[in-house]
Parts: sequence; structure tokens; C-alpha cells
Amino acid sequence: MKNIKMIVTDLDKTLLRKDKTISDYTKAILNKCHESGFLIVFATARPERATRQWQICPSCYVIANNGATITHGGVEIQNIMIPEADKHSIIKRFVSEKSITGICVEMGDFLYSNDTDFSAWATIPTADTGWNPVYNDFTTPVTEQTCKFSVECSDREILIDILHDYPELQIFPNNGEHWYQITHETVSKFNAIVYLAELNNISPQDIIAFGDDYNDIEMLEKCGIGVAVENAIADVKKAANYICDLNDSDGVAKFIEKYLLRG
Repeated sequence: MKNIKMIVTDLDKTLLRKDKTISDYTKAILNKCHESGFLIVFATARPERATRQWQICPSCYVIANNGATITHGGVEIQNIMIPEADKHSIIKRFVSEKSITGICVEMGDFLYSNDTDFSAWATIPTADTGWNPVYNDFTTPVTEQTCKFSVECSDREILIDILHDYPELQIFPNNGEHWYQITHETVSKFNAIVYLAELNNISPQDIIAFGDDYNDIEMLEKCGIGVAVENAIADVKKAANYICDLNDSDGVAKFIEKYLLRG
């Protein structure tokens, strides 16, 4: 693995432990990677602002919102938006569908939601910061652009039927949940990785990627080396070249130390 130049890792259930923290050991390994010249990239479904507490290196790249947004050192360098006409139309469809019980819309530096439980996060002390939730019942049109919807739907087929009318949009399932994420069809973690690789003159074959969920499969398959954490879903393990230890056991850091820093 001597040719690896970029390390890409998912956050939730991959680099982060169940309590949404990173151990001192993992922090030390990431810092050592940075000092050794590896490019470190977080690739997550989260918005960038909800990753800042874990950005160990000041020049860290973040692929956020499932690949729609890319930042470098906190500065946005790409953001792929959902078309305005689709945004207004599909929100109306979501609001009118009884099987859809939660709607979250990324707009500006806030997450607008009609889910009162999620919006209550704004007043609950937690280690998982940066979401900036604001309650909105979406009875009036939202004005800001958005790069991602998150929708809670008890009937996946109904949601898929709605998306059939919006060919420019795509849906990502969340493993073990009734929440689905919707972005522009060109958005993916791997497409964002390719953008960063070209920007830094790095071949995809010189990239190692770590993940656990459906939205990680493509990057594990198409990067030079794909590694699934032990707690990953079966499809992710199938797509990976290697399996590392559990996220709660610092699996990503252990693998990096053994194969990249020592190897």
C-alpha cells in the first residue's frame, strides 16, 4: 500500500464510535497521517458544519451531504444544488403524503425540519453538534437553495413513485432506518472523490476508502483500496477489499497504522 496518497473515511459508524466521539488514539493516527503527507478526507452524509468538531487537521477536506458539498479548511469549493423547480414541487408532494412523517431540508447554514423531535436537538446538550435545526412546517415556500432532502417515510415504494417524476434526483437509503436522502442525480461520494483527486493530481488507484453503509459502496469499489468496518452491512463488506475492526474498536485507525504508517 505504499502508493496510497489520499485517505477517505466515512464518519458515522465508521470513524466515529457509537457515542459520536473519536478516541485519542484515532486522533493521534490521523495527525500522524497528516504529518506524513497523506491527504485526509471525510466523506459523509452530514452537512460540513456537523463535522467540524472532528476535523483534526486544519486543512482537512470534507465531502458532505453525500457528495453534494466539498469544503477545504472550512471553505466551500463545490456545492451541487437541487433544481429550484424540483425543490418547490417535491416539498409540496412530501407535505401532502401521509406516509411521509418527517422532512428535513439543508438550506444555507441550517437544517429546516418539520420533525419536532429533531428540531428539539437545538435545546438538548449533545456531543453531536453543528446541525443547527430550525422548525418549519413547509406550508409556505422556502426561498434558499438546497443540496439535500432527508425524508422519513414508512412506505419506501411511495417515495420511489414520487421520485419517478423527478429524473434529475436520486435517493439514498439509510441502513436500518425509514429515513432517505435525496440529492441531484450527479451527486455521490465517489464523484466528489474524483473531483478532489483531479484537483490534487492523484489517481483514484492511489486512494484508500473506509465505510459501512450503502452510500459508501461505490467509493469502496472504485477507489484503489476499499475497507469496510466489521460492523458494516453485508453489501459493503462484499464490495470491500479488506475488513477492519469495529468502529467502536478504532478499526480505521488500527488499519491505517498497520498498513499505511508501518507498511
